[in-house]
Amino acid sequence: MVRTELSSKHESATIIGLILGTLGPVLVITRGDLSQGVLSLPATRGDLLVLASTVNWAIYRVIGRGTLQALGSGRATAFTMLAGWAMIVPFFLLSTGWRDYRFLSATGVVSILFLGIGCSGIAYLLWYAALERLETARVAVFLYVEPLVGVIAALILLGEPIVLTTIVGGLLVLTGIFFVQKHR
Repeated sequence: MVRTELSSKHESATIIGLILGTLGPVLVITRGDLSQGVLSLPATRGDLLVLASTVNWAIYRVIGRGTLQALGSGRATAFTMLAGWAMIVPFFLLSTGWRDYRFLSATGVVSILFLGIGCSGIAYLLWYAALERLETARVAVFLYVEPLVGVIAALILLGEPIVLTTIVGGLLVLTGIFFVQKHR
């Protein structure tokens, strides 16, 4: 009976944390404007792609569990990067995207390297290493930090202002993470 009560409290805290963690990025992305206009294209095309990617990530996470267990975090990361690269290269070549590289500034080159090595390579390696050691829900909740990092990067790199909804959304994300982590 005590174990059931603890399990129920644990599940409730996890659900509360995940809900708060979801509401935070929604508030940050929409800046509190939940009207139909917030979904108008093309302004929200990137935001919609990010939301769609969460579904892709969930499917990938379920399918990838066996790969992670079989290969380990280092090889799973290499396999994931190579598979993704193999799927994208044909589109890149067909669209002649490679021709645009000659117009890149030094900042553009550094940005691409940062995205490839830092945001993809190292981030996936750390993600898989965490999944090897912790349960999925405990690791997944940290995905909610991504929009906050984006906001901070936009502030520093682009000079975008931080508004009240950004702060409240960030606090919701951190509170959600706290709920999930604290009650484990």
